[in-house]
Amino acid sequence: MHIVIACSSLCTSRGGSERAATNLANAMTERGHRVTLLSLSSAPGNDTLLYPLHRQVRHLAWDNSGRHEQLRRLRERLQADGADVFLSMQSSSDHLLWSMVCMGSGIPFICSERCDPVRYTEQRVWNRPGRLAVLSGADVIHELLPSYAESVPSCFKDRVRVIPNAAPVDVKLTHPEARPHERPILLFLARFDGQKRPLLLIDAFRMAVVNHPEWELHMWGHGPLEKAVRARIARCGLEAKAHMRGECKDTPAAYAEAQLYCLPSAYEGLPNTALEAMSAGLPVVGFKECAGIREVVREGETGLVVAESTPEALARALDALMGDGDLRWRMGQTAMQEARTYNPEAVNTQWESLFMELAAKKGHTVMDAFFAEPFASRARLSAAARREWLFRNFGEPMPYGSRWFLLHCATLFRNAACHLLDKLKTLRGPHLPGEISRAGKM
Repeated sequence: MHIVIACSSLCTSRGGSERAATNLANAMTERGHRVTLLSLSSAPGNDTLLYPLHRQVRHLAWDNSGRHEQLRRLRERLQADGADVFLSMQSSSDHLLWSMVCMGSGIPFICSERCDPVRYTEQRVWNRPGRLAVLSGADVIHELLPSYAESVPSCFKDRVRVIPNAAPVDVKLTHPEARPHERPILLFLARFDGQKRPLLLIDAFRMAVVNHPEWELHMWGHGPLEKAVRARIARCGLEAKAHMRGECKDTPAAYAEAQLYCLPSAYEGLPNTALEAMSAGLPVVGFKECAGIREVVREGETGLVVAESTPEALARALDALMGDGDLRWRMGQTAMQEARTYNPEAVNTQWESLFMELAAKKGHTVMDAFFAEPFASRARLSAAARREWLFRNFGEPMPYGSRWFLLHCATLFRNAACHLLDKLKTLRGPHLPGEISRAGKM
């Protein structure tokens, strides 16, 4: 097959989506398929990938200006190259861009949602109408966890496939106790941003380290909160115990030197770092509100899932594990066993089977049907959109109920009165009888 994988930020970010896209491209190439990797170029000549790529994978950094002519040229290029299936791996409105490239091409389109589709995609970086527009045209909707499928409208449920991220194989095992003459390490390896909540972790560590003064906090990563993290460390008086290590170039070594991993994110897709930590034999601590944590970490078995998202609650969980090496060892061993269920070979086989299933539908895609039946398709989409609006909030009166109807009638009456006043002004001039003037202030 010729598989096209699009991940817009391949040249600008070292996140989980970018790593998953690159790893999948490499794996499919090693299985004998032809792979084209698409990204967006943020600047002329900026086409350097941040993760290692198999030499036989073709990478195309597309300089998109949003013009229809550019979309058409890329579509024709993929058709000429014999693309059999198109996979868009994003968590943002770029799905819409890549779906437009496929529209009318006959190439089956997979929308792979890489983060929590409601808390992140709909509420932070995009919106529900835009997301539904893409889902309506997708031949397959890929989710990382079963719970994410619940946010997909029932009319699209038959298109949903759940395939998790793969755990790494190039791991170095840790040990629950620090090496002689070394301090035990609590590890944080993630972006410094609001989603990952590094400031909350510093506050929790400040409380937990009182009972375990031998511990250190090592924070690998970069991001917009770097200055705030440095300032919080200083304000908490933790300069000797909390260390910002910068961008991590050797993640297996970072996990191997640690004894405990914490990811206090508000939301995730299926966090690669949690799988990496578990593969290395580390217990994982995170918050229950994060679906990517509560569905990957088994509470009390492979780590601790904290019910309340506060520094105090997190500090209590950290304290329990920082003070018990035997517990860390048992959880770490179970975590290693659990990580094996995310074996890359099995995960890649699921992807290959999905690609083969869709390649057989080439020329008969959902978006091909949009062209063959444009009016009916638009009518169905309009009806689906109305249903979404009607049932948008169960805590409020249903639209067209008595209260809503009265408010709606009052608005119509006001608009009609204003229109009438405008007509009267045109006919009689600016000076109107007092009663009519007062009516205009409704």
